[in-house]
Amino acid sequence: MSRGSTIYCNIVSTTNDTVTLSTGTGTSLAVYDEQGRVFIGPRTGEYQQGIAIAIGNQAGSISQRNYSIAIGNQAGSANQRENSVALGNQAGYDGQGFESVAIGIQAGYQYQGNRSFAIGVQSGFQNQGNMCCAIGSDAGYQHQGDRALAIGRSAGSLFQGSNAVAIGYQAGYGSDSDDSLNQKPNAVAIGCQAGYVNQGENSIAIGYQAGFSNCNPGDVIIGTNINSVPNQDPSLYIKPIRRVTDQASGILASNAMTNEVYATSNVSLVNATITSHFLSGPRQSIQNVTHTGLIMSASATGNDISGTINCSIDGGSSESTIVIPFGTAFNAAPIVTLTCANSNSTMVLSGTWVTSTTTSFTIHFVRVFNQALNCAINYHVIG
Repeated sequence: MSRGSTIYCNIVSTTNDTVTLSTGTGTSLAVYDEQGRVFIGPRTGEYQQGIAIAIGNQAGSISQRNYSIAIGNQAGSANQRENSVALGNQAGYDGQGFESVAIGIQAGYQYQGNRSFAIGVQSGFQNQGNMCCAIGSDAGYQHQGDRALAIGRSAGSLFQGSNAVAIGYQAGYGSDSDDSLNQKPNAVAIGCQAGYVNQGENSIAIGYQAGFSNCNPGDVIIGTNINSVPNQDPSLYIKPIRRVTDQASGILASNAMTNEVYATSNVSLVNATITSHFLSGPRQSIQNVTHTGLIMSASATGNDISGTINCSIDGGSSESTIVIPFGTAFNAAPIVTLTCANSNSTMVLSGTWVTSTTTSFTIHFVRVFNQALNCAINYHVIG
């Protein structure tokens, strides 16, 4: 009989250190402590219970092993292994591994691995691997790989790879329709929906929807709404990068004081020595500069390693070039960088690129010029 939240029971029998209680309605609650076993509720510890605790309907019902705890309706109901803990409705329901913890409705529901941890509704729900951690509703929901970590609702939800890390809502989520589009082994995704689907092995995605639909193996993506360029070698993607001049492109640099990474088209070499050991002979002065398109005139002062190009550019939209021959050939095509030598060159260098051979380098201009300009461009040759 019950009054409010209190259940009044009668002692039915006490034999061999066993106490049997009855509610008077036909339901019996039994506590066996002669071997250190405790089970309370219908069909708790029904078959082959070890020295364990089972509280709730069918909790620890079949083959509950030593030193395990199951509390809740059908918690640890079948084959709960040694030293495990299952708290909640159907938590650790079937085949919970040894030394594992499942807390929440259907947490670690079926075949939770050894020494794994699942907290939250249906976290580590099915086939959670060994030594895993899933925290949050549906985190590590299905087939979480060994030693993987998923924190956040639906983080690492579907087929998360071994040693992978997913932190944030739906980080490293996977695909509902294709198991191969999961978060791969050793990948790291931090942020809401970071590495959401098809995150490659050994890659890192940090930020809101970083690597959302594609993150190549080995890539590092930092920022918001950035995806890898498909089928490309391991690359670094960072967004935003502050641009110190109004340029569409530039040289990536870093500030030694603040560690900020930024893009710039202005580079100065202070107390630097550029060697020319890849020249086939002594460096020579630059002569015989040629030009095409809108370039009205061009000349260079300097040598095979560095100098300044002065040119006059007419208004228009034709593709134009300046060709600078080396006085001494290089053994291999060198790298050539350009920097601004006057204010006009800032605009001119936007959309400009350089190609080189062992005997010359060519500056390609593709920008539309609304007016004639006289500009000066510094060049540096790295042999």
